[in-house]
Amino acid sequence: FKFFKIETIFDKLKNKQCRLVFASPETCVSGKLRRILDEFSKTGWFQNLVVDEAHLIETWGAQFRVEFQILGAIRKKWKESNPELRTFLFSATMSPKCRETLEDLFSDPGEHKEYVCQRLRPEMAYYSRMFRDDDERWPKLKEALKDN
Repeated sequence: FKFFKIETIFDKLKNKQCRLVFASPETCVSGKLRRILDEFSKTGWFQNLVVDEAHLIETWGAQFRVEFQILGAIRKKWKESNPELRTFLFSATMSPKCRETLEDLFSDPGEHKEYVCQRLRPEMAYYSRMFRDDDERWPKLKEALKDN
């Protein structure tokens, strides 16, 4: 991985040399990134708003990190200037109340689509063992991977 200074990232973004940005809701609703996103929504270059762990908007957004919910209001402004802006909210743990809150905050009338895929996820397995060298380590690693 190559890490850049924040100023370099903003420059790359402004010059449209960067198509994917991971940011906190606080960064999206205030500061330099907000101005860039506002401009890109006007020009149509901002095409997708993706929120992972979206259940946090309902559980944390009301009191702890209000920027999660402010993001919903700002998204509506972005959508006004760019009707093609799509919003994706992902989570593995949404309650019915959470779904309702997210629909109120982040969807437009008649445009809400919900896709649910429920499956049991296997429990994580952890292994810890010291090895003398790689010759001893690699066969055991392959064995552990094969068992899962």
